[in-house]
Amino acid sequence: MSVPSENIPTTCKALVQEGKEIVLKETPTPSVGENEVLVRVRAIGLNPIDVNTYRFFPTEGAYIGCDFTGEVVKLGPNLKVDLKVGDKVSATIVGNSVGGRGAFAQYAKTFSDIVWKIPEGTLSFEQAVATASPLNAAFQALYGAKELGLTQHFDSAPSEGTKNTWVFVYGGSSGVGQFAIQLAKLSGYKVVTVASPRNHEFLKSLGADAVFDYRDPDMVKKVKDVAGNNISHVLDAIAGNDTQLTAVKVLAEHKPGKVVAVLPLAEGIQDVRKDVQVAVVNIFCSYGFGYAGLGPDDDARRVLSAFLQKVPELVKDGKLKCIPVKKFEGGLEKVVSDGFEYIASGKVSAEKVVFTV
Repeated sequence: MSVPSENIPTTCKALVQEGKEIVLKETPTPSVGENEVLVRVRAIGLNPIDVNTYRFFPTEGAYIGCDFTGEVVKLGPNLKVDLKVGDKVSATIVGNSVGGRGAFAQYAKTFSDIVWKIPEGTLSFEQAVATASPLNAAFQALYGAKELGLTQHFDSAPSEGTKNTWVFVYGGSSGVGQFAIQLAKLSGYKVVTVASPRNHEFLKSLGADAVFDYRDPDMVKKVKDVAGNNISHVLDAIAGNDTQLTAVKVLAEHKPGKVVAVLPLAEGIQDVRKDVQVAVVNIFCSYGFGYAGLGPDDDARRVLSAFLQKVPELVKDGKLKCIPVKKFEGGLEKVVSDGFEYIASGKVSAEKVVFTV
């Protein structure tokens, strides 16, 4: 049930960085500005960036978290998309920073054009939160003009050229990898990926044409062989130093290619092959923020926003499946002790860690 605007509390609980710790404290409920909506948070989703920022780059006063779902309870002026109080939405924000507002709170705000409405009778709040940052990053990695630059075919039949084009996804069982497989297949591309053997059949059910064990010493050869040594588009959804270097090796030798990674590029990767373009998915810039030395990318934001307006129909039609969720109990109080520790332990496999708020 949505909260009438006159009943919105003036303060709410939120997770905030204090020194080397994250504490749950009472904070002012966010006010909404132009093109912003306030959401009563019902579920939150954890990403590796939340954990890594806390562990390695703590920022005093930062509000924590990026991904949330809930009901819209207040609208700012001049919204860019059609939303109303009571709409159930999946949303993202640039959390883990000072001056913003994090997702890990009872109330959170974000921009109207980077949310999507959850269709009635489809996904729970916990399921829908698994589609936030991973889906956005996968979309931008595949279709962004500064990334792989593939062609969308969500509203039209794929071309013959598209149907004969292979995309390699390193880390298909990751959140970004799962959505990349689905989106590429929806656009008519062929997909080969690598993951642990226990996830192979699951990834095939999402649309992967071929799946190999990432630990197989012959993995590169097998990937190239199944695609006829014809791969020119690679998404590294893991983005460690070794995985990025391996991603370059998968590319066909006889033509230029492009590798896009979800984390900063490994040292020396551009020296492996001079004819290979490399890029990083910088999704925060698409949300209207500067990040990692880059400014806001208005063009990328418009493209992402247009896609997010199509997501409800894709979900309703069963064409887009959410990541399996690993639900933890205890709400905001247990996010750090249980959720962060679970992710840091390396136990996550083909799932999204979520909490009900």
